[in-house]
Amino acid sequence: MSTAEVYAFCAERAISARILMNLSMDQKLRSVYKLLLIYTVLNYNVFDTMCYAGPHRKPAQRSPG
Repeated sequence: MSTAEVYAFCAERAISARILMNLSMDQKLRSVYKLLLIYTVLNYNVFDTMCYAGPHRKPAQRSPG
């Protein structure tokens, strides 16, 4: 996955989170709070891995000896 694809993925997720946040301001939709919490918890690892650590993590290397 290229750097541009990673940034596009993160931007797409951020837009979805903003939409849910705006919906949660409406008092008529109480269940949106639950959806927002579930969305946040389920996607935390995706944000952490894709946005901050990069799409490919290198395995730990052993020291020679």
